[in-house]
Amino acid sequence: MEKGTCILKFPGKLKCKYFDKKEKELVINNKKLTITQKKYNKTYYYPISKSPFLNILYKDKLLEIVKFGKIKISN
Repeated sequence: MEKGTCILKFPGKLKCKYFDKKEKELVINNKKLTITQKKYNKTYYYPISKSPFLNILYKDKLLEIVKFGKIKISN
């Protein structure tokens, strides 16, 4: 399990800082997802379309999840 803090800004932006030895940071800016390990100065890029974060990045989808308690995880 990972622990950290996240800031969600609609539409489509998320920034998380994790409390770990790697000083990991996750940033989503609309269509790009990056994970940076500051300790090792490495950044990894992923398409947001394949991320489960897509379910919470837009207010309508997040409200639906909260209202009905349903979340879709696509592979």
